[in-house]
Amino acid sequence: MTRLHPLTAEATNASPGSSTLSLPPASAETSSKRRLLLVYIHGFMGSEASFSDFPAHVHHSLTGLLSESHVIYTRIYPRYKSRGEMRTAVENFISWLSPHLADDLDVILLGHSLGGIVAADAALLSSLSPSPNQKHRILGLINFDVPFLGLHPHVIPTGLRGLFQQKEETITTSQDTPSDIDTTTDPLFDPPFSNDIHLVERHGINGIMHFFHKNSHNLTRSIYNRILSPYQFAGCLNNYVQLRKRYKELMALEKAEKSLDRVRFVNYYTLSTKPIVRKSKGRVKSRGGDRSQNAETESGHTSASVQTRTVSVDQMYLAPPTEKLGLQYTSSLSSLDLSTEDGYTTVSEESVKEKTVQLNGNVQTEVDTTIKTTSKPHKFVLMPSHHWKHGDNSLWVPVHMENMDEVTAHQSLFVPHGDGRHYDQLVGEVVSQIEKWVTDDLSERMLQEESIDLK
Repeated sequence: MTRLHPLTAEATNASPGSSTLSLPPASAETSSKRRLLLVYIHGFMGSEASFSDFPAHVHHSLTGLLSESHVIYTRIYPRYKSRGEMRTAVENFISWLSPHLADDLDVILLGHSLGGIVAADAALLSSLSPSPNQKHRILGLINFDVPFLGLHPHVIPTGLRGLFQQKEETITTSQDTPSDIDTTTDPLFDPPFSNDIHLVERHGINGIMHFFHKNSHNLTRSIYNRILSPYQFAGCLNNYVQLRKRYKELMALEKAEKSLDRVRFVNYYTLSTKPIVRKSKGRVKSRGGDRSQNAETESGHTSASVQTRTVSVDQMYLAPPTEKLGLQYTSSLSSLDLSTEDGYTTVSEESVKEKTVQLNGNVQTEVDTTIKTTSKPHKFVLMPSHHWKHGDNSLWVPVHMENMDEVTAHQSLFVPHGDGRHYDQLVGEVVSQIEKWVTDDLSERMLQEESIDLK
């Protein structure tokens, strides 16, 4: 694919005058305001539905909070093929976004999982724009459980598809949750773009027949490439050299001294706990012989024992044999600091049931002990402190997810569970963060304009 000039009209041969064709025109009341475009990018094997009602709730809240200074637009990037080289997905995204930019428009990209990598690479390319006088740019990156520095070893052995495909219960919960916001009449929420590309979804036998018909001329090679392409797309998660390089570049943009060069950054990562039930049975003689114990403990009190498992690089699903797939991976898990990581449990509840029975003239007590333990919070992603001795985690914000493992938590960020506390908190955090970025940026713009006027 031809290398694109990022975030310029020339990238798609579009004229500057066509940059706002797909966004609803501003009214007379709002023509003096800046515009803010929020773009959501789904992760591996995801779709527009991956964010559920989350974009609508954020859009509704920001529209009210920033009504005096900004017009808020929200777009959900259409489902794209998360296969093949990552750079292809990035270039396609830039090509889609570029014609819609304008001098009065700021953009915030909100990416989930590998969608955040797409957003980050787009932001890094935009910082290299050949037009130094551009006033439009990516204002910030809101990231949701994005593995900028790799996946935590706890989740890797479960398999790549199991990590990112939505589970059946997650989809059901999302569909069964009624929306409390009507966005169908809001022209600023997810308006169609003139260059949208909607992929046709084919399932079951229809998908298989389409694939065979399309690739009948070279079926063996096509099947091989189809199996390989997901590994190519997600292969960046195993290249720790490239991961660190990208993250350092993002932090340099976040700390840029000039306001127009700065790209704000935050990563909301899941911190999940899962109940563990341990049961033990025993029999204690109470008459006619020595006291014996078949259970792990006496008097019905059992202490939980924990075993931790070490995952070697060879066991990782993300690192298939390179000699067979023709891929190059650079893995350095052994250099990461995981010494203080998960693997410990604390007892949260204990119940003991006793039943007295008579056997061979001896009265015995059967002990049935059930211990409920809660695992230490697990992460889906690796943190900066895992990679560097003095790694700064201040831009990484935990989202507490209870009663689920780390993979389920990763897939359930945008679906209310239980009392919905984590969901409401995440909506509030994101709205507050965007409001701060936008108002700070607006203040800096005003100061710059005043400085120019004084000169």
